[in-house]
Amino acid sequence: MKILQTSNFYLGRYFEDNFAAGNKLRAGMKTIFSSVVDLAKEEKADLVIFAGDIFDNLDLSQNLLDFFASEVARLENIPAVLFPGNGDHYEHGSFWDYWKVAPPSENLYLLAGKRPVRIDIPSLSLTVYGIPIGPGQTEEGQLEFLKKSSSSKYHIALTNGAYSVGADNVTGNVLDLKPFESFGFNYVAVCGNDNFKEYDNSAVKAASSGSPLDLSPERAESGGVLLINMGDESVSTELRKVQSFEWRTVDISMETIHNLEDLKTRILEFSGQNTLLKVELSGLTLLEAGLNTEQLQSELEDHFLDLQFEDKTRVLPQNISEVKVQEKTVLGQYLKVMVGRLNEASESEREKYERSLKIGYSLLSGREAW
Repeated sequence: MKILQTSNFYLGRYFEDNFAAGNKLRAGMKTIFSSVVDLAKEEKADLVIFAGDIFDNLDLSQNLLDFFASEVARLENIPAVLFPGNGDHYEHGSFWDYWKVAPPSENLYLLAGKRPVRIDIPSLSLTVYGIPIGPGQTEEGQLEFLKKSSSSKYHIALTNGAYSVGADNVTGNVLDLKPFESFGFNYVAVCGNDNFKEYDNSAVKAASSGSPLDLSPERAESGGVLLINMGDESVSTELRKVQSFEWRTVDISMETIHNLEDLKTRILEFSGQNTLLKVELSGLTLLEAGLNTEQLQSELEDHFLDLQFEDKTRVLPQNISEVKVQEKTVLGQYLKVMVGRLNEASESEREKYERSLKIGYSLLSGREAW
């Protein structure tokens, strides 16, 4: 039996920390979700497991719920199991209850509730168990509510859990797999982790697929789904990377740039429709260059999912005491004052004065402020 396991899609997320790219990110998340459905069909999977946090929260639009239902329906005769996570946890009166009464797709099975839930899929000789572990609950206590189906050949558990990532850094509930061993599960799909993780300290094969979305450059083990091959005596897992977001930061020294077209060419080397690029501009740049990062962003943003600039350039050399200015013009007088202030500025004040110098020079030179 071949199983595709995925989780942590966070459909419907409101990106407060990246509001400008929010709509593009949400659209990209739906595209990646569709590509995972395509992969399940290409791999001829026997089962798809949506192991928690497929949705970011319970306040979902009907359009988003319809999108999910239509994508699951595209699986056709492949059964799909949906389990609540932390963000889309089961709550009375939410879409979970509505879908229990009126399932949005014939091939979708819900494992939702405060207590363990199980469903049988006779065509696969499989029973799937949803075992929610919340505050004050234990694996042993929740398993007491289960009764193993003797008619099924295979038994798979879905449960919430996380793993310790350091002696003093534990994320969520640390999962104890010993109770699952005694119950006789063939496999445990672990929910709640953004990173891929296999649990090797148990006789029961257990793994978290992590999130298919590279929603942060720090999550190196995300960006894939799990393909599980389950035989009579063994279970193997394979992490399959999927097309996802690519977060990149590039530092471009303006001292290596010949002109504006050269800068554009350097930036476009990193272009991609799923790429979120942060360009850090550093080094010495001439005031006369008239660099306008907002205009540059407007011209190039269609080549990226999101494009941001951080201007760390200097407008004067480190040794500014030797800078000569023409004092007979208004611009010269302004530069003289600013050079004097920069000479006396602390390191923390320097950035503020350089920013002011850029704006002032642009205005006094007849350019638009940037």
